[in-house]
Amino acid sequence: MTKKSENDIKDIHSKLNKNIIISGPLIAFFILAISLTVTYFAWFYNTQVTNSQAELKFDLATNIIINSIKENKTLFTANNSSISSFSFADQLLYQGVDFKIYTGDVVKSDSVFYDSNPVILVTANNISSLQKTDHLTVDGNIFTVYSFVTKQNFDNYTSNWVPKLIAILGFIGSISIFGISLSILSARRRALDIAKIITKNLEEKSVELEEINSRLFKETNENNAILSSMVECLIGVSGEGKVLFMNQIAMAMTGLAGVDAYGKNINEILPLFKNDELISEANSPIYKAIKNRDMGRVYLYDNVYTKDKSGRVFPIILSAVPLSEDLSEGGISIIVMFHDISTEKAVDHAKTEFVSLAAHQLRMPLTTIRWYVEMLLDGDQGPILEGQKEYISEIEESNKRMIFLVNNLLNVSRVRLGTFTIEPVPSDLTKIVESVIAEFRPIITKKKMNIETEFSEQTKIFNADSNLMRVIFQNLISNALKYTADEGKIKVSIGENNDRFFLSVVDNGYGIPKEDQSKIFTQLYRADNVREKEADGSGLGLYMIKTIIEEAGGTIAFTSEENKGTQFFVTFPKTGMKAKKGSVKLT
Repeated sequence: MTKKSENDIKDIHSKLNKNIIISGPLIAFFILAISLTVTYFAWFYNTQVTNSQAELKFDLATNIIINSIKENKTLFTANNSSISSFSFADQLLYQGVDFKIYTGDVVKSDSVFYDSNPVILVTANNISSLQKTDHLTVDGNIFTVYSFVTKQNFDNYTSNWVPKLIAILGFIGSISIFGISLSILSARRRALDIAKIITKNLEEKSVELEEINSRLFKETNENNAILSSMVECLIGVSGEGKVLFMNQIAMAMTGLAGVDAYGKNINEILPLFKNDELISEANSPIYKAIKNRDMGRVYLYDNVYTKDKSGRVFPIILSAVPLSEDLSEGGISIIVMFHDISTEKAVDHAKTEFVSLAAHQLRMPLTTIRWYVEMLLDGDQGPILEGQKEYISEIEESNKRMIFLVNNLLNVSRVRLGTFTIEPVPSDLTKIVESVIAEFRPIITKKKMNIETEFSEQTKIFNADSNLMRVIFQNLISNALKYTADEGKIKVSIGENNDRFFLSVVDNGYGIPKEDQSKIFTQLYRADNVREKEADGSGLGLYMIKTIIEEAGGTIAFTSEENKGTQFFVTFPKTGMKAKKGSVKLT
């Protein structure tokens, strides 16, 4: 809240307070004065009117009395007592008027000839202003008629209830309005006190808000500086897959300004490709993170690429991290971080080519050693002693392990370079499995393993690259043999599951600890629980076959429980493995 706003509020409060204190009582007193003024004028007017009406009625009544007396003048010659039977016409017209008849032309108490109401003692206190004297001459005798109205009867002529009612109502109205005004005044004062408290609180909150705004502004600037200086490209994505934010390096990498990207689908801004094919939303790590609320990752060896606005295609690593639902509601739901790894890819490519070259160069002398060892064991150079045979056999076993390792290195380098071919043809998978089992027969016999197979006749012939299928079965069965104790059980199955072809290898061996399961397909990785039990193993086999399977359009998964066993499960479309062009075949 600014200083001007605070002064304006205080000024309004001051004016409101003054207006309330002054205007409330003034209005009440003003209404009371008007009411009393109206009451006075109403009373005055009513008095004048009623007095005129009373005088008119009185004159009319006295005229009727005089006329009645004149019409009955013979009564004056009679005895005075006979006038008691004197009857006047139209009694209603002069009701309330009293009169006395005097002999002579002077009103004297000793000359009363007739008194209409002897009970009333005529005094100045009980006679109203309505009185009249008339003279009559009857047969030469003069009589005086004195008519008057007492104060009691005068009320019948002058009714003053209207001004009284107006005065009472005006007084009640004035008091009521005055009370209401005081109530309003009290309520407004309370409201003013509350407003002052609220204003004070608002002023305090205003100071807090200014401090918070200042802190937020500072933090926003710091965050913007951090985001701008990041080497990682960062994009904020909504729950609907719309781009809401991009840092500067992301704009530079994609070739798009933030305003051009805002509100667009993330697949338009950051399209992901693998094997020259656009990754669909169903398989996109970004959309998987949005849907499953779990981190989506793209690693160096996943060979995922993207394309900028100019059409340049480059490899990336990527992480799609979902925010908590409280933070993401109505805003950014996923933070996508990616990095151009063209340089890393080039270095890795050179390294892989070196490994491939070295493995290829090692392969020939190792093969030569193997031939000579076999010749010695076969006695081609003459008989050998038993002690010599034992040593030569150890040389042969070591040579086989070296050849196996070199072949794996060569195969992994070809897989990473993407130069291997996939040539699917109708193949009898049962023969491949039986051949691999026969290859491992010495180990199976030595460890007294129980090998069981289960093949479906419908999937006996499958459209596959037999060489690659052999590599897959070799690695899975070899691992089962290595990591299962003596006299263990292994089962190899081939069949159909819904619209997919599947193969599985199940053992009751050592199992994979939960903490190691997420890394099991990583290069050169071996679980801790098997390193002491089985020294042999390169940590390359599962990485290699996973890459082969995915390149061929399949999937691989596993379930495992430590000390109970492991099952690897591989699936392909029923149509078979997907073909891939390359320059070399895996061995």
